[in-house]
Amino acid sequence: MLRTTLLTQGLSFETALGQPLEDFATRGDLFERSILLRLPSIPEEKRVPESGFWGRFYAARPRLLGALLDRVAGGLRELPGLHLAKLPRMADFARWAVACERAAGEPERFLSAYAANQGRSHEQAMDSSPLAAAVVALMADRDEWTGTPTELLACSIPTPPPARSRETGRRRPTR
Repeated sequence: MLRTTLLTQGLSFETALGQPLEDFATRGDLFERSILLRLPSIPEEKRVPESGFWGRFYAARPRLLGALLDRVAGGLRELPGLHLAKLPRMADFARWAVACERAAGEPERFLSAYAANQGRSHEQAMDSSPLAAAVVALMADRDEWTGTPTELLACSIPTPPPARSRETGRRRPTR
């Protein structure tokens, strides 16, 4: 189960284990099965107290539920006859989203947006990997490199700092 923590610079998602989601979800495989959202901050003039938000939400709840059920019913109607030329990762999810999109009569944008999101997922996985960052730095002024893993290790690849212990905040000793 996820819980959110509001920080001064935005939302940080944490797993039930207390690990930040950014640390937990760094494998490309997991990123590729995720939808990454970057939500903008709410401008100061559009902010409302929580009580005002919930009041408007409860008033809109019947319309929101109706719209959601219309989408689900349309998606169920379209899904059996839906064929995608190429199936992306999480094919059933993609088929369901396209079926709902078609049923609503919207222009088909989901698959291209989903592919772009997966591309950003790969970039984020690479950005979160100290090894990938070191290899990118190594190759910055080269077109190719040939050698053994030992020779690669001997190159001027910076060693990442030791990880900090979540319990104490102190650096873990290196071996």
